Amino acid sequence: MEEADRHLDPVRSLSQPPRRLRRFRMSALSLAIVAASLGRLPVTRGDEHFDGFNSETPSWKVVIQSPAEARLRVQRRNLFTRLEGEASENFEIDALRPGSVVRLEHELPLSVPIDDLTLDVGYRSNHPGALLAMRLVFPGQKDPRTGETLTALLFGNAYTATGQWQSLKVSASELSVRQRIARLRSELRSPDINDRGMYVDRAVLLLQLRPGTTEVFLDDLKWTGFASPSANLPAIRQVTANDGVDAAQQRFEMRLDRLLIDGRPIIPRFTLYHGESLPRLKELGFNLLWIDDYSDQERLREIRGNEMWAMATPPQGRISEGPASDSIELSLDTFDRSTSGILFWYLGTRIPGTPAARERLTTQVRLVRGADRDFSRPVLADIGGYERPYSRLLDGVGLSRHPLQTEFSLHRYRQFLTQKYRQMRPGTFVTTWIQTEFDPDLYDGSHAPPLIEPELIRLQVFAAIAAGYQGIGYWKRTSLEDDFPGAREREVMLAITNEEIALLEPWLATRTITDFQRVPVSRHGDVTAAQSTSRRLALPGLFGNERPSPLRLSDPAANVSDQVELTMIHGPNGLLLLPVWYQHDAQFVPGQMASRSITLTIPGVPDTATVWRVSTTDVRTVEHTPGVGGDQIRLDDFDQIAALVVSTDPNWGRILRDRINPRKTRNAALWVELAELKLDRVRKTNNELLDLGVVNARAPQLLDTAQGLVDAARNALRYLLEAERSGDGRALATSFSQAGGDAHDVRSWCETALQSLRLLQRAQWETTVRQNSSPLTSPYTISFNTLPEHWNFVRRMGASSPGTSANLLPGGDFENTDTGRMIEAGWKHWQEEIDGVRAAAELVPSRPGNGLALRLLAVPELNADPELEVVGAPIAVRTPRISVPADSIVHISGRVRLPVAPEASLDGVTLTESLMGSRLSWTDATNGWQSFELIREVATESNLTLTLTLHGYGDVFFDDLRVVSTSNSPQPIAQTSGETDSSAPKPGALRRTFERTREFLNGLPGRTGLAK
Repeated sequence: MEEADRHLDPVRSLSQPPRRLRRFRMSALSLAIVAASLGRLPVTRGDEHFDGFNSETPSWKVVIQSPAEARLRVQRRNLFTRLEGEASENFEIDALRPGSVVRLEHELPLSVPIDDLTLDVGYRSNHPGALLAMRLVFPGQKDPRTGETLTALLFGNAYTATGQWQSLKVSASELSVRQRIARLRSELRSPDINDRGMYVDRAVLLLQLRPGTTEVFLDDLKWTGFASPSANLPAIRQVTANDGVDAAQQRFEMRLDRLLIDGRPIIPRFTLYHGESLPRLKELGFNLLWIDDYSDQERLREIRGNEMWAMATPPQGRISEGPASDSIELSLDTFDRSTSGILFWYLGTRIPGTPAARERLTTQVRLVRGADRDFSRPVLADIGGYERPYSRLLDGVGLSRHPLQTEFSLHRYRQFLTQKYRQMRPGTFVTTWIQTEFDPDLYDGSHAPPLIEPELIRLQVFAAIAAGYQGIGYWKRTSLEDDFPGAREREVMLAITNEEIALLEPWLATRTITDFQRVPVSRHGDVTAAQSTSRRLALPGLFGNERPSPLRLSDPAANVSDQVELTMIHGPNGLLLLPVWYQHDAQFVPGQMASRSITLTIPGVPDTATVWRVSTTDVRTVEHTPGVGGDQIRLDDFDQIAALVVSTDPNWGRILRDRINPRKTRNAALWVELAELKLDRVRKTNNELLDLGVVNARAPQLLDTAQGLVDAARNALRYLLEAERSGDGRALATSFSQAGGDAHDVRSWCETALQSLRLLQRAQWETTVRQNSSPLTSPYTISFNTLPEHWNFVRRMGASSPGTSANLLPGGDFENTDTGRMIEAGWKHWQEEIDGVRAAAELVPSRPGNGLALRLLAVPELNADPELEVVGAPIAVRTPRISVPADSIVHISGRVRLPVAPEASLDGVTLTESLMGSRLSWTDATNGWQSFELIREVATESNLTLTLTLHGYGDVFFDDLRVVSTSNSPQPIAQTSGETDSSAPKPGALRRTFERTREFLNGLPGRTGLAK
């Protein structure tokens, strides 16, 4: 600014003392002024500090959280534009992502916050909105959100005089400090904030960037009225695993539904310990392990040495004679310090709600609490019913269900978890086991077991989080170090998911209210792998001169039951938004589950709030605009799951970035490895299908797209790792231009590659199951990797020797019989005693003049209000045991009719077969009679039963239940001279074989005229 302009500046004129007063100060401090002039140093006298920024070296620290958000173009001392003196400090900052917040910091002489303490900085910029603050430090208080010493910003006025100098001020009045501490109590949900030794240590300027370049000038920093605190400031001691501090000295606390360790709320992330490397489990993000021997002191020390905890099952107790001659007593020895590494006592999994089980559990809880008086550790058990009474008994309750590769959809799974959660005593700490593998007992080793796609692990976790669960366990019966197809994919996905949970822990571990909202997704908004690639990535040579055409392999009409559901988690740290895509039948093979953009409507967002989109590789601000029903937030490139933080505290952006930055390249590397592993596996399975004559025309394009994206991500990651190893910030910046993107771009390319692979998997799976009544019809259509085995199974069925066509199930047609004869034949039924519910099983006419059918009925008692949820199964019927010969193929078929949709239960009506435990499910009314079938291979002689169950209120009819067995041995084939027997099928041969097999099975006696 020119000299004449400075005298006309109204802000400057009001803020400057009279010229005569300035001369008086100079004469009184002549030596100090001369020293400052010669040495170009700031001046400090008594309780005043002044810095005119006249030296040649800049002194402000510029904090840019991500290179993808902003770039510092210039930081210098400017000799031409100044408020007073010889120079000012000058910045030019380019906004790469408008709305990002850049932080400018300047060290100050430490001061106790008192009424006279004032910070004043001259500020000029081409954009308004900057905020000046002083940073309060609470040396005796730890921030539970970060584990570090608690700090808070005390804000002053904002910059409004665009293009002119303005004095920005902030004062530490007693009132403003008390109000800030009160807000901290609310934010941390802590009634006590230790403000002993509180001091101020720096000036902070927050700049919210506008499009283009933001130019800033700073001059004349005045720090007045400060009083130095004691040199002996109290410090927070962070207790670590290496301190040798046992559990008696740790601060374990269960505050209703919050687990605090050393004062910090946490989300336990646990699994069963199968002898894996403990450092490896720690690196995968686990903080708790379930061990089988509570007295293994060496193992407990190793776990604590790797900064994890243990949960263990306590002993059952010792039986001794009581005071009376005919009485006995149970007792447990007191747990000593050798068990200090145990965080939870875990009393079992799927404990039923029967009276005997309740009595045993009550006794065990009493014994454990009596033996653990010195430590008072939480007692946890996973239960299978009786939720509210158990939640009164236990400190933590586990509720689990394995939905994958069943007809229980992921959205119903979320609803189930929410429903069970709401049956608990309010404030119960609830955990769940996440399914990570198929039950190995259901396969004999002759065939490859189905694999669980890694995306399904993550979707289950976020469904549980959305339902309010605050402990996530990963159920497995194999070691994470076992080598089998898909094992490493599972391990990598566990690391990715645990990292996401840890990042969001300040909100997940302190939630207060959870709301749900359905998010509309327009079909034209769907994003394809090719479109997403062209939008995110421009790498020469990846696609040659042509862009791949849009890939839509599924009929949109087939996905009308897909939905994106928004979970809104409220808590002291602000609002956490979790949109999750729940796709129809994704529990078998997930599809693309992505959209070019979705729009969220959030009511009650303050005007001063900031919205951050958070991932393990980046934190980005998102615009929110007022709209009908609330603020509108648009999310671009939505893929399965997203996380958004909404808060009026601008510190959260910095805190989250501080957590992410040290590990974001490592997290990007996890996504690259996951995409590489899945690409290799999907390509292998697709080649097996090709060899069997099962061809998908778009498979080459989808695989090529995925390969190109993975190659690009791998190449970019290599540059980033090299730059990190060099420790050269300039090399890191150069690597962005060489690699084409940063760590977040690497992750985005991998996500798009995985979309392409899921498109292929889903298309192959839909082609296979399209003509089946259920994905469970074949034992090999419940996952993608077993599809080749399914087509081999079809081939074996076509070549099998005919068996008996007789129905092996006595009375299965429900004709020429009565209930007495059915009971004599081995049919059984039972009714669970449920208050307010009447249930019955009976034989009734299926329709006038057309024989009988089995009816299951459950209705509310007369004059009783219907329950919103019926706990238990009011009525069930089980067939007689059917002996099935070894080396056979069993075909189970029948018809079902539901006049109305079942109510008060998410399970509806089910039919369960005992060979593999598969369970068909109906939750909607049927349009007349609906046929169903299951085909199973039997290697050894077995007994088969079918169980028909009505859960909740409803009315269901079953008819024409049939069990037919055929030999799995191939028919002899007559060979003519010169013919060769080729085992490789020709294209289309399997489809024709499958159709012949269907015709054979459907043509059995009693099947003619059935509704399809």
